[in-house]
Amino acid sequence: MPEGTGSDPAALALFADLAWSPAEIDRAAWFTAYATARYGGADTGAAAAWAQLRDGPYGMPSDGWSEPQDGLFTARPSLTAATSGSWSPPRTRFDPATVRAALDGLLRAAPERRGTDAYRFDLVNLARQALADESRRLLPLIERAYTGGDLGAFRSLVGRWTAAEAELERVTATDSRFLVGSWLARVPDWAAAPAERDRLRYDARSLLTTWGGTRAESEDGGLHDYAAREWSGLVSGLYAKRWAAYFASLDDALTQRTRPVPVDFFALDDAWAHSTAPDPTTPVGDPVEAAAAVAANHPMVGPSRPTAPAPAGTVRARATAGSEGRE
Repeated sequence: MPEGTGSDPAALALFADLAWSPAEIDRAAWFTAYATARYGGADTGAAAAWAQLRDGPYGMPSDGWSEPQDGLFTARPSLTAATSGSWSPPRTRFDPATVRAALDGLLRAAPERRGTDAYRFDLVNLARQALADESRRLLPLIERAYTGGDLGAFRSLVGRWTAAEAELERVTATDSRFLVGSWLARVPDWAAAPAERDRLRYDARSLLTTWGGTRAESEDGGLHDYAAREWSGLVSGLYAKRWAAYFASLDDALTQRTRPVPVDFFALDDAWAHSTAPDPTTPVGDPVEAAAAVAANHPMVGPSRPTAPAPAGTVRARATAGSEGRE
């Protein structure tokens, strides 16, 4: 929470309520009431969605980690990648089926609930998370095909990975809060002179990518991708290009029966960080249509069962040592 508070409205609302609650909060009742308040009225689809999220992402156990698992589209490419950040949990900390079921529930919301900005934001965010979870399912399959020398399966799975990246780009492009251009557009307002503007633009870009201006700062300190974001413009402009270069190297290795040629990922990241090309600041497309397409292309693969449910039904207002995290 400390560093990404504004990106998670439900968590912020719940933790704010804790400060004013003299007794334990009933999580089931709280999330039901939250769904009603957030979309301007009771709705069975929305309530079902937030019940799934309550037991999934908002039901992670207190086990020493302060954040959920990363999606892997933002990870430094590797067949064994498990995180984007060097400090992130390498395993899934909630059942991805809860997010996928929540997406279906929110898509079932009545038309009168779909007109709110909150609804559109949540729908995009759920579709984004469903695709991030898909990356964690696909990468081990790609690794298995590559190590098994199955070029046909490898290319087919890489095609599915690339298609999912394109879906992530499309769905995030429908909301201004998921545009890298929205982040970068703030820079000129801060600058007093062109040189300062250029420096601030680089800082804003490097914060998402290299973190440091040198290879040693970025690589040796483990801070690259510190603020990795699944944002339109960043997905297509950098992350997809990194994975495309990596998969192309693996494809050549399979075809020619040689070792893959290493990719200089710092060079790719640093070039993006120094770019001055403008990024769109206006959303494109319809969030409901884009999210519905994600749901249609990635059907449920199993029942929704939280892998590590939170303690039954309540949340207490207490601090936990070592709870600081990126988000």
